[in-house]
Amino acid sequence: MSGWIFFAESATQTVSGFRNVTEQNGVSISLTGMLIVFIALSLISLVLAVLPHVVDKLNNFFPPARMHNAPAKAEAGAQVEEDTIMAAIGFVLHTQMTQTRN
Repeated sequence: MSGWIFFAESATQTVSGFRNVTEQNGVSISLTGMLIVFIALSLISLVLAVLPHVVDKLNNFFPPARMHNAPAKAEAGAQVEEDTIMAAIGFVLHTQMTQTRN
């Protein structure tokens, strides 16, 4: 019963300002939070810095099937043919449009 009375008495006293922060260990809690965030961001930065080296090492064990930045030989021939067709269509459309204006 005396515990409830103590709780009721302490609830009526209000503390504000920096005193409230110091009494509730606010400074240590905020410093701990900042330290956790700093360590997490440092680890993320470290992982991103080391990642290219790790990928290069893994590339020796797991080589890619083909380079994704270069088209395959069959695709390259088809692309040239498609570009030629598109150029011919563009030329025909251009000549038709200029003839209809005159």
